[in-house]
Amino acid sequence: EKIEQALTSGSKSGRFFKAALFGIGAGIAGALLWYVVTRVTGYELGLIAIAVGFLVGKAVSIGSGRKGGWLYQLIAMVLTYCAIVSTYVPIMYQGYRQSRDAQAQSVQAPGPQVAPAAEPAAPPMGRAARAVSLAVMLAVFFVIALAVPFMAGIPNVMGIIIIGIALYEAWMLNRRVAIRITGPYQ
Repeated sequence: EKIEQALTSGSKSGRFFKAALFGIGAGIAGALLWYVVTRVTGYELGLIAIAVGFLVGKAVSIGSGRKGGWLYQLIAMVLTYCAIVSTYVPIMYQGYRQSRDAQAQSVQAPGPQVAPAAEPAAPPMGRAARAVSLAVMLAVFFVIALAVPFMAGIPNVMGIIIIGIALYEAWMLNRRVAIRITGPYQ
């Protein structure tokens, strides 16, 4: 009776939010690990994706009180995939900045000076507007990053397989544990 009560006690919504919060924390930690290793070594090590799947899966499992089930499996898989692809966002942002800087330098290239046409001056953006603009741009980069592993095509088949293994790891760590209590026995 004590075991059965422990398995069914607690708030379902509380377990859900705790599992999601723990999973998000582990996803952020895993994404940072992936980014740091990639930045330091210059290589994308696919085994880190599997480690991210394990970290997120374990964190969701702990947050759910080890209840398991399809909902926790889904949370773990979505958070694992988001953590893995979020590592592409800084790369996209860096490419955007380099492109913008190169474009600005080409506009300022020396040459014959021609008086610019009279254009209305755009008002300078305030701090809040810049922050909102940056947040929107990063959100767009994240949405694009969701498709990046599949956009690479055939050359990235191994990367897709590794991501699949990471998702499977997160899924397996959150399967429902069926405990059947029979008896009493003499």
